Amino acid sequence: MEKGRIQFKKEFANLPKKQKDNILKQYELEIRYAKILKNTSDPLQRGKLYHELYNDYFKKLPEHPFLLRSKDKKYIEEKVKRTIRFLLPSINKSTKLIEIGAGDCSLTIGLSSYVGEVVGVDVSEEIMPDRSNLPDNVKLHISNDGTTLPFQLDYFQVSYSNQLLEHLHPEDTKLHLSNVKKILSVGGCYIFQTPHAFFGPHDVSVFFHNKPIGFHLKEYCN
Repeated sequence: MEKGRIQFKKEFANLPKKQKDNILKQYELEIRYAKILKNTSDPLQRGKLYHELYNDYFKKLPEHPFLLRSKDKKYIEEKVKRTIRFLLPSINKSTKLIEIGAGDCSLTIGLSSYVGEVVGVDVSEEIMPDRSNLPDNVKLHISNDGTTLPFQLDYFQVSYSNQLLEHLHPEDTKLHLSNVKKILSVGGCYIFQTPHAFFGPHDVSVFFHNKPIGFHLKEYCN
């Protein structure tokens, strides 16, 4: 394990100074905010913190890799095409789909040509696009507590999330899965992708530690 620690530090040391400065800002903020989430025992209070902390996080980090990538048109186009190819076997022109943790909503909007209705949900309006002038079958929603999904029961055929579960407190993950089940119709499915703990950490901790201590509150292996 110590060898891994040295490798991560060496990798960090070889980065350009500007990138190292940005990573350090990201690291310090993530560690501080992750501790707040982990140490908040009241699930209602913790839910509100997802919205508040992630908004503040992205406001303070205008050069965060996620924000920079969202401005890279070619990168976004390829990412959306790749994910749509992955989802195609599970969707059709009548599918009602909800993307949870939609981020910049590029996938949500991109799916509008492939499904009947698509809803994108995220906790931070800082990373969401302008909600005006969207395709008619697209809706975007801000979640103020991180786990509830304010849509009618038994409505969606498909729920999708990518890189979401690891950001939730383990107790909130159970609630999240329960809420997803409620909004899915009979025979509906939840397709999610989350990084494997064996190959982590996958958050900013990778440069300094052998386990996630940033915004990945838990990385899963089963």
